[in-house]
Amino acid sequence: MLTEHEILSKIQSVLGEAPDNIKFDSRFHEFGIDGKKGKGRYIAHRDGSCTFWDWRDRDNKYTVWPDSPNDAAQETQRTAAREAARYAEHRAELRRATVATWNAAAIWNAAPAAPPDHSYLVRKQIDPHIARLLTPEAASTAPAWLQSWIQSNDLLGSLILPVGQAGTLASLQFIHPNGEKKQLPHGTKQDGRAILGRTAEAETILIAEGFATAASIQEATGCPVVIAFDAGNLPKVAANIHREHPQARLIVAADNDIRAPDEKCQTNTGIEAARAAERLTGCLVAIPRLPNGGKCDFNDVAVALGHTEAARQLFSCSPAPEKVDELPTAAAAAGELRAALRRFLDRVGTPEQPDLAIRAAAGLGKSTQALQEIHARGLVADYFVPSFALAKEQAARLPAGAAVAIRGRTHVDADNPPLCAKHEAATALQKVGLGQLSAPLLCGKIDPTTGRRPCPHARECGYLKQFNDPAPIRFYAHEWLPLPERNARTPQVAVVDESFRDSIERHRSWEVADLFAAGKLYRTLAAAVADGNLIEVATAHNAALDAALDAAPPWANIEIHPEMNVGEVLAKLAKMENDTDERRRLSFLRAVKRAVDGNNPVSIWHHSQGEVGKIHAAWLAPVTFVSSSVPRLYIDASLSAGIVDVVSPGVEVLNIAARRNARVIQVADTALSRHRLDSNNDHLASRMIEFITRQTGENPNGAVIAPKSWLDAHGSRLPCCIKQAHYGALRGLNTMEQADWLVVIGRNEPPPWAVEKVARAWFAGDMEPGTVTREQTQLAAKSGDVATITQTTFQDPRCREILESIREQESLQAVDRLRLIHATQPKKIFLLSNLPLPGLPPDELATLDELLLPGRIATVILRDGVVVGPALLASRHPDLFISSDAARRELRTFKDTGLNRSIPYISSNRETTYLKTITYRTRGTKGKPRVAWVPVNLPANVATAQLAEMHGAEVSILEVKIMDEARPPAPIDRLPPELVPDFIPEPPPAWEPPPPAWEPIPPDPEPWQFPIRVPTEPLYLPNARKVSTSPPEMLPGRFQERIPA
Repeated sequence: MLTEHEILSKIQSVLGEAPDNIKFDSRFHEFGIDGKKGKGRYIAHRDGSCTFWDWRDRDNKYTVWPDSPNDAAQETQRTAAREAARYAEHRAELRRATVATWNAAAIWNAAPAAPPDHSYLVRKQIDPHIARLLTPEAASTAPAWLQSWIQSNDLLGSLILPVGQAGTLASLQFIHPNGEKKQLPHGTKQDGRAILGRTAEAETILIAEGFATAASIQEATGCPVVIAFDAGNLPKVAANIHREHPQARLIVAADNDIRAPDEKCQTNTGIEAARAAERLTGCLVAIPRLPNGGKCDFNDVAVALGHTEAARQLFSCSPAPEKVDELPTAAAAAGELRAALRRFLDRVGTPEQPDLAIRAAAGLGKSTQALQEIHARGLVADYFVPSFALAKEQAARLPAGAAVAIRGRTHVDADNPPLCAKHEAATALQKVGLGQLSAPLLCGKIDPTTGRRPCPHARECGYLKQFNDPAPIRFYAHEWLPLPERNARTPQVAVVDESFRDSIERHRSWEVADLFAAGKLYRTLAAAVADGNLIEVATAHNAALDAALDAAPPWANIEIHPEMNVGEVLAKLAKMENDTDERRRLSFLRAVKRAVDGNNPVSIWHHSQGEVGKIHAAWLAPVTFVSSSVPRLYIDASLSAGIVDVVSPGVEVLNIAARRNARVIQVADTALSRHRLDSNNDHLASRMIEFITRQTGENPNGAVIAPKSWLDAHGSRLPCCIKQAHYGALRGLNTMEQADWLVVIGRNEPPPWAVEKVARAWFAGDMEPGTVTREQTQLAAKSGDVATITQTTFQDPRCREILESIREQESLQAVDRLRLIHATQPKKIFLLSNLPLPGLPPDELATLDELLLPGRIATVILRDGVVVGPALLASRHPDLFISSDAARRELRTFKDTGLNRSIPYISSNRETTYLKTITYRTRGTKGKPRVAWVPVNLPANVATAQLAEMHGAEVSILEVKIMDEARPPAPIDRLPPELVPDFIPEPPPAWEPPPPAWEPIPPDPEPWQFPIRVPTEPLYLPNARKVSTSPPEMLPGRFQERIPA
């Protein structure tokens, strides 16, 4: 087990600061970071594991683990110790909560009403309402240890607010005159609330986080207001109020927790919590706003702008999403596309012909229509597609002799060997960075006297023969675009189909240590890049830079000519491999020269990595294969207008949208990042595979698109009938056109540095690095549900455009693999990421946990097909359940909170009836029948056979029932009379002293006083902690003497 010192050292190394000590109590603790109190968090367990994080960067949590046990006996012993410690902690927590309720009642009953001139009330400009004042007399009713806590926190004179939970006074909140808030030690704040005004028969009930906000709202509107005490309580409090007052209109008054741009955490906690309450209850959400756009709540609005403005903002909350104009049908969009292509091609050869870029939905037939119109006009065209396979496929669609697909020198596939007799030499040239010199070095120029090339294989060369094909349309892969232009043929039009960005981007990096070792010039320029003053320094050393480049051009020492055979070429290139380091260093000088000549210093930059780091450069290879005088047509479903404008300045961009026939269900509570997918916590992969398997049981004609790493790890576990594809390989994919449903897992989001690297290559003179940020936006469904999400973006518009062209457009490419615009019946799309997609609003919103079963339950269903009793589960799956008690707790938790519940978004009328119960009996057994859970689409005979195999005996089915039919109605929760001033409370019963035989041991010289008022009829929430009204067994704090029965 790790020592406390080792854990503190680890926290110090990661976060920069650490707490004074570690408490191994499985509870959250705070400590200071960067001079800010409470920003560091940790939770440590008795087994020695500890998880810690920076609250401002809560997505990144770090865990240190104890040493693994050497054998099974040690693991069993450690597990038993954890269970015993957990049970003891639970008992102690109940005892502490019991003591807290008595202390809270004693202080509350002795405290007088708060005076209106209290400094906190004056500053917030509110009335006291139900608040009371902590006087010395009220504090004296508390035990000595609590009095000491009150004095140490300087709470005398503070306001007191009651916290009601589970039908009793569970805790108190103290508000210091300076505004600092404290909770009663060991009091239960979870699900706690207090009420201002009368909720009985109220038409509108508002819910707020804090007392000042609630008081301002009550005074501005006259409506009853429920205090939830913090953002985490808002959803559950809203659910309880909605259950108690189903006819009332609920409005959650959110705190608008806008973060400063330099804060690590950009989550708007107040709005997030309010939206969570909205998903649970369908309530309205009011968001306060000040003219300066800063962080505020409704008390700030009332103080700054008055009660009238606060009431206006409250009752004009959450307008329904604006209705989106209906997109055109596929036929109408195809007609618009055809007309645009004809206008462009009819002007080919005229002086006024501009380049055209068309962004149109996948499935409209962009490529097909363009080829048909070109072929009908008999135009000579160069057509560029992502790969030779697509080029070959497109050429086969045209009549014989109309088109030819051009292969590269080294291209090889199952049906075609390499065309070039010197393909090994061409590959070697590419390896040493001289692939662009393949033609002059291996083929040579045509001799004007003989009409032949010097290469001995030229006459029979298949690579050269394909350029003599008279077909008017030639198909090339995108990689041909930066190659030298072929003078023998000038096309009338060039078409670039799909994204070509990767084919002309160039990236290079150098170790700073290598550059420093190369000489003074390299050291000077590398230091200038790191310092950010490259232009000034390189200009001063321009003569030395030019001299170094002139002395060693890239082909100066290449003694290769076309008459050489392959062996001779390879031998020459082998000698050049020794000069690789020198050529790499010279490439740095060329990158510097390129940045200086173009006045683009951001195209070369320093990145700290290790002690000194690396220098990176990004640039574009010019499009030279097609002359700039040839009209260009760009067609792509995810076309980026900014990128196309770089290679074709002034290009005309046309957007053509089409209606997709789909029913989209999108999760709203998680981005399902690549890190989370790879971590696979809580058996996440099994949960998603079980969900996909469940959909397959309803309809086997489905498809899955996910990150490549996830499919490589888990794709073999998917049903064999499911079609699979990964991000980055979707363009031109037609194998999913006939699928009826699709599950899109995660999203294709590059890291910020990768986005900036692309932007540096394309927009070096017009982009600002380092502008990555997190912003909040809304994910709105057609049903009216709205979720507030946080996503990565850039303040620089160029970087933002590139990010969206990669992230959003790749998700749309995934969805469009089903050719939704031509579907006659709506196809079902499950988007397991909360990324809003342009032009594709979801029909329903859901949470990930609502769609997926819990991890262990899902794993059991994948293995066995059924979920049986705890004893059998523990014996069959010891890796999931360490004991039958652990299996029993998992089943109980799942049944109480996770089985067949409705989607929490109020407008989604879909029940998640995933499982059904089978009551059965095995042959030869008596007594109570057994119960198993099985998927709803599993046939009864299959379930019977599986149960018989598991028990080793014949099984007879007694009853099959959907779980929702057996669920009892939820009980109604009420608060005690002293917290709900809707009626005259009954007089409390008189307190009776304990029996003479019971004599508590006083913890200090002063007698320990019990409260005056004790709740006699506690009413509890479902699954809430029951608070005992009997005297406590153990006193809190340092007073641990046992009290006799």
